[in-house]
Amino acid sequence: MIKRHPCTSSWRFPPEPPEARASLASSLLGASDGVRRTNLRELTARPGRFEHHLMVVASIGSNQLEAPTASEPLYFAHQNFSDEWVVTLPTGNAMLDSFEPRVFIQDTESFEDESRFVQRTLELVLHPYGHLHWPSRLRYPYAPPPIPPGLRQCGLTLVYCANVDTPPDERRPLRIGEGLNERGKGDPSIPRTHLDLRSEEEGVVARVGESSLRLLVEPSSIESPRGAYLVILEGGGEHFETDLLYLPKGAQLSGEGIKRALLFSSETLDAEPPPPSWDAVPEPPFAPYEEGEAGALPLSVAGITVEPIDDAFVRMRIGESAAEVPRHWAARHLFRWPLHRYRLAYLETYGGLYTDDRGEEALIGLRDGEYVSIDKASLTPIVEALYRAIAPPGYTEELLP
Repeated sequence: MIKRHPCTSSWRFPPEPPEARASLASSLLGASDGVRRTNLRELTARPGRFEHHLMVVASIGSNQLEAPTASEPLYFAHQNFSDEWVVTLPTGNAMLDSFEPRVFIQDTESFEDESRFVQRTLELVLHPYGHLHWPSRLRYPYAPPPIPPGLRQCGLTLVYCANVDTPPDERRPLRIGEGLNERGKGDPSIPRTHLDLRSEEEGVVARVGESSLRLLVEPSSIESPRGAYLVILEGGGEHFETDLLYLPKGAQLSGEGIKRALLFSSETLDAEPPPPSWDAVPEPPFAPYEEGEAGALPLSVAGITVEPIDDAFVRMRIGESAAEVPRHWAARHLFRWPLHRYRLAYLETYGGLYTDDRGEEALIGLRDGEYVSIDKASLTPIVEALYRAIAPPGYTEELLP
């Protein structure tokens, strides 16, 4: 029996076990040697994975595809190293797939909303470089929404971005598909792309650095001169929706059974082989809260002082500045920053607590206040101490139905 996370119990999975689908040896597919296959639902349904983990599943140079899953709203405003192009993927659960998250684009200095839009399953949207994006933002007091027992289920997303500073250039495809303009509002000067991949015509729909995402519609065959990754959006026969295929350099693949797919490729860079995440869930740098000893408040570490207010909030002080920060979301932030190996650029959670790892040293600070600068080699014990002290009573990383 295949073990899967209980919050994915309503998802539809490929009929064959994951190990039986790893290769594409079938002559029906006309695949070259070395083509490999996994499924994004299978990868994100494995026990031991963490919510809100931008797990890297494909790389071309510094550009990558990430596959996060979550059953609760995202906890951050994010200014990334590059444009982020995001597709909400289907899970096979009609109720989950009908959810329409609202995304806010914000000014980095004022933190004020510049635009917002609603995104449906299999729609591609842009989180533009140089701006903050905040998906599914909560209001004060920022309590996680209550979910009745037995009903917690996860959604699934595909993210295309870079892990080093990569400003967009003139090749950036900016376009709003037919009928989608009314699904957003705000400053029209803010870069926006919003496309329905179920009806969009074939062509490049997203670009980061020297790579691109091309939408394929019923291709007769697929070639990968420099290697590529293929995400099946709508398939048939031997292809299952949310399949992820690795095509090595020079590989060919029949298009039989592929109705719609995204091709992640580059004309100048070779696609890297599948990352370790295909074979095992990435290990965190330290144990989640429920598997270690709880910390105690008040706490002073690395120039940061944390004082208790109640079970929901702490007061954080850095120098002369202070802020009231919700404990649940601060703990989410402080566990996932090292989980991503301190490569998230600028990230801010409710109450104004932020981290910034774009420089040689990492910053932990309070919006409109002071910050501390810490050598990245020394970060982990400091972050873990803050995490274990701030997490509220009953907190867990593992969310169950």
